[in-house]
Amino acid sequence: MNKTGFVTLTIAMVSGSAVGQVGRAVSADASADNFLTETITVDDGYNGNGQLGQWGANRMFGITSRPAVPGTAFIPNPIRDDSIAAFDPAGIVGFNDNGRFFGASGTLDQSTNPTGDGQAEWTFDISGAGDVLASIDMGMTGNWANFSIGFSYSIDGAPAQPLFNFTAPDLGVPGAQFFVESGDSTFYSSPLNVDGVQMTNNFDTYTSGSLGSGSTLTIAFDVSVSDRFNTGFAFRNIVIDRVPAPGTAAVVGLVGLGAMRRRR
Repeated sequence: MNKTGFVTLTIAMVSGSAVGQVGRAVSADASADNFLTETITVDDGYNGNGQLGQWGANRMFGITSRPAVPGTAFIPNPIRDDSIAAFDPAGIVGFNDNGRFFGASGTLDQSTNPTGDGQAEWTFDISGAGDVLASIDMGMTGNWANFSIGFSYSIDGAPAQPLFNFTAPDLGVPGAQFFVESGDSTFYSSPLNVDGVQMTNNFDTYTSGSLGSGSTLTIAFDVSVSDRFNTGFAFRNIVIDRVPAPGTAAVVGLVGLGAMRRRR
């Protein structure tokens, strides 16, 4: 996924996993991660902290947390929810949320990232696990009619397929009110939908159907969002699980999507 003029940060990690869990990445608690490789492709100067302070105000692509943000930078307005401390009608990551997350906002930068594209991918060892599925905690702010975003998956190098189906209505179509922690709200006329379910600005959990089986699973994230003042996307806790055997439990998400509101 590398491009000319771009650098790629790659991390290899292997750690223990929970019972029934095959892999995990971008965990709110980094010690819970369990993946083979992590690759984040951005412009020169990637500092491992979500590009904060590299592209300028309200631009971000990568992983960070509130405690990790240096004093000379800050989490973009569309992603951070500071409403319980000051007036702030939009955001995803709560004021007291210290967990890690992957954020994307204002990825287009005329001098260093003129295409506005950002890519990241994670690989997981799924050998011997049988059929697997994936879940991700995701939230959004802003109007997405003119931007692109998506997660895809591939097993053992097969052609990538969509993990979820992201859509956004045209601007002007009736949208929805989004509420922050203080109770204030902002109206978005073109919010994202995932498999037909409207997203919120909380870290809601979205679960795929069965992805199949094999040796190595790749999960990729691609986004292009030029709006650095009003539009943001954040996710955490990419979890790869074995598909439950019939009769052992309700098979959450095998009809396409299971969502639970869960703000961390």
